[in-house]
Amino acid sequence: MNLATHQVANGRGALEVVVDRSRVNAGFAKTTSRADLARDPQSHFPVAIVGMHRSGTSMVAKLLQQAGLHLGNEEDLMPPADENPEGFYEHLDFVRLNDEVLNAAGAGWDCPPRAGFNWESRALDPFRERARSLAATLVTGAPWGWKDPRTSLTVPFWRSALGPFQAVAVVRNPLEVVTSLHRRNGFSTALGLTLWQLYAERILEDTSPDQRLVVHYDAFFMDSEREIARILEFLGFDHDQDLQSLRATAIPALRHHRRSVRDLEEHGFPETVIDLYLQLCREARWLEGLPEPADGSPEAVPATDNRRSSIAAGIGRVDLIRVENEILKRNIADFSDALADREARVLELELALNNHEALRAELDGKIAERDSRLLERNALIARRDHTIGVQQQQLAQHAEELSRLREQVAALTDCLAESDRNREIAEIHQRELRSMLTDLQAVQLQRDAEIMGTLGAVLSRHAPNAPASIYHRKLVDQVRRFVENHLPAGARTLVATYGDDAMLLLGDRPTQPFPRSAPDVVADYTDVRGPEAVAQLAELRDRGAEFLLVPSPALPWLATHPELERHLEERHTVIARERGIGTIYALSREQGQIPA
Repeated sequence: MNLATHQVANGRGALEVVVDRSRVNAGFAKTTSRADLARDPQSHFPVAIVGMHRSGTSMVAKLLQQAGLHLGNEEDLMPPADENPEGFYEHLDFVRLNDEVLNAAGAGWDCPPRAGFNWESRALDPFRERARSLAATLVTGAPWGWKDPRTSLTVPFWRSALGPFQAVAVVRNPLEVVTSLHRRNGFSTALGLTLWQLYAERILEDTSPDQRLVVHYDAFFMDSEREIARILEFLGFDHDQDLQSLRATAIPALRHHRRSVRDLEEHGFPETVIDLYLQLCREARWLEGLPEPADGSPEAVPATDNRRSSIAAGIGRVDLIRVENEILKRNIADFSDALADREARVLELELALNNHEALRAELDGKIAERDSRLLERNALIARRDHTIGVQQQQLAQHAEELSRLREQVAALTDCLAESDRNREIAEIHQRELRSMLTDLQAVQLQRDAEIMGTLGAVLSRHAPNAPASIYHRKLVDQVRRFVENHLPAGARTLVATYGDDAMLLLGDRPTQPFPRSAPDVVADYTDVRGPEAVAQLAELRDRGAEFLLVPSPALPWLATHPELERHLEERHTVIARERGIGTIYALSREQGQIPA
């Protein structure tokens, strides 16, 4: 077991932090070094920005995006919200995939997976494929990466999907994180602190020191240019960038309040949490107490100066008390300016009040004059009210008479309305009956024509001069002209003859009777069912039949086969249809509909 011991000074004196490095580095093999990255800019690993929620990961993501890290197109990133108006800089697809992976592990961002979860499970293979496809959309030749605090819990998954990657871990005082989570999510102190500890432990366990960089949130406010340069150097980015411009666009104004290790002690945070926080601070080169000796050997820390050093010594030996004094001076100057503005406003309001008092006195005189006039007017009003009272009595009598007359008019109006309704109803019934009679007459005429055609086909052989026979010959001629007008010469045509062979004689157009009950035997229209007729029609169409003619005498037969009739209307185009003569259907799919 590889144990590393650090001696850190804090408000409780010298504290030894023992880290099991064998556990932290488990499962990692040293790959490309940062020196190799500097020599070959194209060998950049993907960059994952991790850390507990509410720790400043969005600020670091914005900084790295400004420095050239591709996080995705603008429309792919999570939009700003009230809790983070500067933006989250989180790729929505990465966040969605992280949530699904955590759900598959029986966990969530606020309920981390159990220790020892098998991240190599084949059940996660579909998620790994999605991760690779998602990463492929960001690979453009420039450094790329993603920011999502959930990645702190899913590092093994992403490493199994993408291979090695660099992690920038953002750490913030756990008391500030717990407070922010309580404000945003209503989390209890215990829950917030547990999540902070688990996120920090998983980052240290699942990432190797040579491929992670721990940065402290407060360092960006105390010595921002140095911290920015430290990140750029770790990632192998261009060192010649304008650090002041990056700071101005990505880092907010200087913080006025900052929590320290002493605050953690005063709030009774567990020793394990404080030790873990100090370990992260040391790796981030952010010292809450005195810095380590130059030679790296632990030395005793003077007890008399512990409290002073705990507050005053920060990263790079920055005098925090001097910085806080500068902040207070700026605040005092701002308050002085605001107080001067407030006094000027008070003087302005006093002048306005004096003017208001003068106007009020003037208005009081006008009000007295108005009251005198009102007394005179009230006397006039009293006389007028008496006159109005007399007139109102007269109006009341007239109103009673008018009400009686209105009741009579209303009764007469109701009677007239009832009469009009009865007349309209009678007219509607009359129109409906006429329409029904007209439709019945048309149907009867069509039925008569069909019966005459069928009867004429039978009588034409025995009584050619019978009226039905004459009508049949006329109908046959009409059908032939109907076919000549709508079908091309030589078109192979099926004819629903209904037993009338005269309907097969259509000039130079070859015809076949339809349907047939057996090969070369015309059906008598009683032994062929609807499905059989549909199947026979499809077979004849495949043999070359192009059109189907249904003369009017065959329409009653077609109506008794609804399956065939529905098949024709839904599957085949009506070429022509004329009442009393017949209907032509196109059996070929290439035929277009020709208006009748």
